[in-house]
Amino acid sequence: SEETRLKSLEMVIAELERKTMPNSVNQDQQQQLRNRELISLTIKQLNDRLIETQSTSHGSLSRFVFIDDPNSIFLANKSLWFYLIIALCIGLIVASVVVLIYDMLDDRIMLVDDYEHFYKYPLIGVVRHYSSDEDKPLDNNSDYRSRNLNDLSSLIINLRQVIKHNFIKTIVVSSPDRQEGKSLVSLKIASALAMKKQKVLIVDMDFYSPKISSKLFEEMPVGLSNYILDEATYEEIIQPTSIENLKAVSTGNADGQKNLYYNDSRLSAFVDKVKDEFDVIIFDTPAVMYIPDILEFFEMMDSILVVVRLRRTTRKLLDKIFKTFGEFKEKYTGVIVNDLNSSFKK
Repeated sequence: SEETRLKSLEMVIAELERKTMPNSVNQDQQQQLRNRELISLTIKQLNDRLIETQSTSHGSLSRFVFIDDPNSIFLANKSLWFYLIIALCIGLIVASVVVLIYDMLDDRIMLVDDYEHFYKYPLIGVVRHYSSDEDKPLDNNSDYRSRNLNDLSSLIINLRQVIKHNFIKTIVVSSPDRQEGKSLVSLKIASALAMKKQKVLIVDMDFYSPKISSKLFEEMPVGLSNYILDEATYEEIIQPTSIENLKAVSTGNADGQKNLYYNDSRLSAFVDKVKDEFDVIIFDTPAVMYIPDILEFFEMMDSILVVVRLRRTTRKLLDKIFKTFGEFKEKYTGVIVNDLNSSFKK
């Protein structure tokens, strides 16, 4: 029975092999086998190419892997304040650069604080801005006097203290450039000191632009140039003004006065003489940067005042004039800031 069962199994196996491995007679099955092999070869080639392509492009593909990395996405969690702070910082940096460039291009003294920030020389006082209607010759009008004194009260107090403690009689008022308001400041100071019962003499020494003379006198009388050229006496050139205790000396009307030297011996004699007669003598001189010879006259003075006009005088010019005044340190009194306008106080 076991032999019979074995033969039966052999027959089943033989039948299965026949079906699996057909003979050469079955052409259809053989073609299917060939197609299967071709497909298998094609699949193998494709798998080989895929592996090669993946190996070649592995480096490029790895660069894009971080897109799916959740740790790299952090900006989306920032609040609006973060961007506002960044914008504010950028704005401050840009504004600072603009201000720095503007400051380099425009170095004018714009505010009183600007002068005090950049320079250590003493500030004697401030003169306000005067309109064209107020910029006129002095007269005996009481209201005008009162306003003049009120405007200059702090300046005059400081100046009188300096004059008293340093035994000053002769004061030269100068400026680094033209149109600084030097002549107007000289006239205001002289009139205010005269109203304080001091004997004051104001001398116009600007032979090139005699503004004080043109304000005080309708017609140019004999003056300093006539005295230097020996065309007039000392008594003839001392002229009274509309203010008590204030007298004036004009530039004069001598021919060729612009060619006069500021170290003339007769000018030195004039300075010595007025010291004996007046309490304070104020000399209005030309701008130092244009008439450097005026420095020889400064050696005769007891005190030097420099007028700085807001929104006009530059730090470059001030640096030059302070360097020029280096040899007159013992005579240098300080600075008067001119043309303070209420709209620029801040």
